[in-house]
Amino acid sequence: MNKIKVGRLLVAGLVTLIVFIMVEYILEFIIFDALIGLRNWINQIYTPSSWRISDHVLNILVALVNSIILMWMYAALRPMFGVGPKTALITSGFAYAFIFSFMINFANMRFYPIRPALIEMFFQLIEIPIAILAGAYYYEGGWEEVDQPVTSS
Repeated sequence: MNKIKVGRLLVAGLVTLIVFIMVEYILEFIIFDALIGLRNWINQIYTPSSWRISDHVLNILVALVNSIILMWMYAALRPMFGVGPKTALITSGFAYAFIFSFMINFANMRFYPIRPALIEMFFQLIEIPIAILAGAYYYEGGWEEVDQPVTSS
């Protein structure tokens, strides 16, 4: 049980990425666009239409690697915190802190405007836990042993 299942880890990373993209699209481009016209505001400051295909491919590959790293972190934290949603939420807390520190640093260096950075961090607060919970659920094959510390066999 202490061993990390590499095959499931890779697929769980893909599941995490897919769920993250779905939740982000629903939250940002359907709900908030309907409420406050978010898409028009985002298009004024961010223009991915100028990207080349290679930029999109690289963006997706980096996101996939990040998702796999998050699932590896979940798998590594299981022996300390147990199997289940509690560990997935702890993992998402670490991920959020890491992403938040980078976003604030990028805004501080003027690579990214502060207002969009803070709005994006609000969205991340919702998107990251949902995506990691989904990936962890797939990694475990369900929550049969919810929040039980992993013991050596």
